[in-house]
Amino acid sequence: MFEFRKVKCHSYLKRVRDGRMLDVSRDRDGSISGIRYSGIGDDIPDECKCEGAYEFLKTYYKKVEAEFDGVLVGTTTVTMDAYLYGDTGCEPWGSECLYIGKSPNTILVCGVVYYQNNRKRYVPLVDIDGEEFL
Repeated sequence: MFEFRKVKCHSYLKRVRDGRMLDVSRDRDGSISGIRYSGIGDDIPDECKCEGAYEFLKTYYKKVEAEFDGVLVGTTTVTMDAYLYGDTGCEPWGSECLYIGKSPNTILVCGVVYYQNNRKRYVPLVDIDGEEFL
């Protein structure tokens, strides 16, 4: 539809490394034996109660205002931030187990824009201007 078009972009998404994560310890058979939350922030609990509640928010991308030109090659969905959690579940044969997961909080549809040789950025579609784009 609009792939491989010259576009002008007004912002892009920059990767954020906030250090917030779930540390998982495993048994010899590979099953999860313990979950510990680590990172910076007041909302990080000391221990995992594994009750299924959303424990804390991890940020993956932030929006940066910048003007640049590039070539739009396609679109993708990007998870801006998500809640990380640990929970207790039940195996099909009846034993209890621990599992981890993430529940996306903010998702954006973005254009994949190459602005230099082998250099790409994810740009929110609302911040892209181009010929015959909209």
